[in-house]
Amino acid sequence: MHIYQSYYFRKGYNGETAGQIRLKVIHELTKGKVSLIGCGGLKSGEDFKSALNSGYSEFIAAGMASMMNRKLGILLKEGKGDKLEVEIYPKHPERYAMPPNLWNMCFQGISWFPPLKKIMK
Repeated sequence: MHIYQSYYFRKGYNGETAGQIRLKVIHELTKGKVSLIGCGGLKSGEDFKSALNSGYSEFIAAGMASMMNRKLGILLKEGKGDKLEVEIYPKHPERYAMPPNLWNMCFQGISWFPPLKKIMK
C-alpha cells in the first residue's frame, strides 16, 4: 500500500489519532499484513535515514529527491547522503535529465515539485 503525504512524519490533526504520526498509526493498524510504501518530503540524507530507522513503512518512495539527484540510490547506498542536492539550480538543467515539460513545471510553484535554489545577484 502506497501512502503519500506532504511529509513522511506528518501528524494527524483530527479524531482519536490527532497528534500521532499518520504512517505509524497505519502501520500499527495493518499489523504487517500489508507492506507499506511511505513517502513525502524526503530530500536530505538525514531525512532518508530517519524514515528508514522509524520502522513506519517497509519501503520508502523518493519523488522530489530522485528528481534532484540522478544517482540518488547510489549516493544513499554508499552513505553519501550529505552529497544530495535539496534544491534545483535553475541555471543548470543539465544536472537533472528532465524532459522539457517536466523541467518547466518546476517553475510553476507546484508544491510537490522540488524547491528552487534562490540565486543571489
